[in-house]
Amino acid sequence: EFRRVLFRSFDDLGGGAGGAASALMGLRDEAETMMRGRLDEMIRRLELVRREEMESVQEMAARARAGQEAAEARVAALEAREDWLPRASDLRARLDAAIEGAGGIVVARDAPRIPAIASYRMPGLSARAQLIQFDLAGISVSAGSACSSGSLKTSHVLRAMGWDEGAAGEVVRVSFGPQTCDSDVDRFIAAWRAVAERPRP
Repeated sequence: EFRRVLFRSFDDLGGGAGGAASALMGLRDEAETMMRGRLDEMIRRLELVRREEMESVQEMAARARAGQEAAEARVAALEAREDWLPRASDLRARLDAAIEGAGGIVVARDAPRIPAIASYRMPGLSARAQLIQFDLAGISVSAGSACSSGSLKTSHVLRAMGWDEGAAGEVVRVSFGPQTCDSDVDRFIAAWRAVAERPRP
């Protein structure tokens, strides 16, 4: 009887120990699951930070690239500006000769002039009337000085140069740009001749 009691006691102890071991195993599994979950969350957060940092770096690179392209475009524009001025001078010289051949007067013919600007007098016809005729032909010119673009007033620069009101009031100003070509000059010459040859009251 004593032996049966003793063995039963050992069995109870063994069962308790097994239960405790089982509980410990469960706790360990739970702890591992919890730690794994926390690690997964930390990895996700790190990946999010890396993604945001990468997007920020990519945005900075795009801005830098756009800035560089804009700077290159400005440099190219400046270089183009320098290249077209000699051509503008040649176009203006051709226009000067044609205007004089049609009875017009080139303002400051022998003075140093900016290649991109020229002024011409059509004797006997006011600048206002010329502007209307050229506008109908699809050509934009001005009656004012270069610092008063689009003005219909007589150029104060011509008055300062000694031109009287009547002569100065018959002058129009023509401008050349990087896109001005021979056909543009030819079209203006044709329009000038047509206006100059038109009967006047």
